[in-house]
Amino acid sequence: MVIDIPMAVKKYKKNLTINFKIRFLLLIIYCLLLAGCKEGRLRLATTTSFDNSGLLKVILAEFEKEKKIKTDVIAVGTGAALLRLGRNGNCDILITHSMPDEEEFIKDGFGIDRREIMWNDFVLLGPKNDPAKVKDKDLMLGLKNIVENQALFVSRGDESETHKKEKDLWEKIRIKPSGKWYLETRQGMGQALMIANENNAYCLCDRGTYQYFKDRISLVILKEDTNELYNLYSVIVINPKKHPHMNYKKA
Repeated sequence: MVIDIPMAVKKYKKNLTINFKIRFLLLIIYCLLLAGCKEGRLRLATTTSFDNSGLLKVILAEFEKEKKIKTDVIAVGTGAALLRLGRNGNCDILITHSMPDEEEFIKDGFGIDRREIMWNDFVLLGPKNDPAKVKDKDLMLGLKNIVENQALFVSRGDESETHKKEKDLWEKIRIKPSGKWYLETRQGMGQALMIANENNAYCLCDRGTYQYFKDRISLVILKEDTNELYNLYSVIVINPKKHPHMNYKKA
């Protein structure tokens, strides 16, 4: 058997060049995949009330179109659970509305660059016939009337910021709500609102969620535009020093 040495060397060099190109290409693809994993999608954690309002969907559509950043939304019903996601590094950015909890979150080093971005307010909803005569009273007297008349009141009961606001209002009139007239749903704002509507009950709701659902319910606003019902939202970036894997650039 005769071997053409120059031809064999030539084929070997050719194969070597091809293998090198393939390996180099694979290396580039691998690096791009790593970069993609590192860059990833933006993980936004926020409240169910903001998500239920319909506003978040509109904002994200414009944001993703302009910034070319895909965003995954994690909507949770409680401020505690929301901030826990941030503490555990399970999101890149937070939108929340609980200043005391936010300040503690920043103080503990888990969040940076907190900015107040928007506000809405809470509204007290109830049946049109208003059996507890809430509409003609100030907010605190209206709540007392609900208790005195044992009028059905639906609460989220889930330790959300809306629930905390409600508990703060009860505390101001020195009431610990309980009994058949007080129904805790342990549900998000949208579900609690629909349960209140089905039972023709009173309910504390953020205005955004009410506006989103108002064409589907018969409950009406009985109390609004008071200082006690003001509701401020902030955005917080998760501290990359606490969680280096988080997507700080896009956040």
